[in-house]
Amino acid sequence: MNCAEKLHHKTEREALNHLAWAKKQPGGHGIRHLNAYECPCGNGWCVGRAWRSKREVEAAQPAVPTPKQPTAGQLRRAEKRAAEKAAKQQLYADYTETLHICRMMVDREIARMEALGVPKRVVRPEPTADTPTAA
Repeated sequence: MNCAEKLHHKTEREALNHLAWAKKQPGGHGIRHLNAYECPCGNGWCVGRAWRSKREVEAAQPAVPTPKQPTAGQLRRAEKRAAEKAAKQQLYADYTETLHICRMMVDREIARMEALGVPKRVVRPEPTADTPTAA
């Protein structure tokens, strides 16, 4: 219904009196669901459906969703994932420790060979078709 078709009342009391009169009249059952509200056009108060004011209130203050608690299955799966991740991290830690030990052993062997006076070996690249071999 357009604002031009509505009956506007100057005050809320006039709109409520009109509503009370309408509820006393014989007729449709939908009248009990009507409510007085301030018209958005600004011309005064109107009588209309009550759900409009509820919708406007919800739009002004949207409901805050409550955070859901995880289910027992979700907690169990999360714990399993955390355990698997910890196991992988432990394997990686062992791997990096092994690499560190190997590096220390290689450095010690190089130092020992230099102390003995053994010349360093140079690794030459494999000859390819583009580079001629030195003969």
